[in-house]
Amino acid sequence: MGSDAARVLRKIAVRAFALAFLFGIFGQPLPAMALALAGFGLLFAPVTAPAAGRGDRVR
Repeated sequence: MGSDAARVLRKIAVRAFALAFLFGIFGQPLPAMALALAGFGLLFAPVTAPAAGRGDRVR
């Protein structure tokens, strides 16, 4: 389950970087920096698998 979440976060991070690049090209530095920061945050977010005996699973 952790790898699925990591894959989704990586996809969103790549899209944020692409948008940051486009905003930078079109001369909008503030949104470009905000999107680049969001991309780095999503790219380096720690993703762990849920604990085995937590009891919050569907029965």
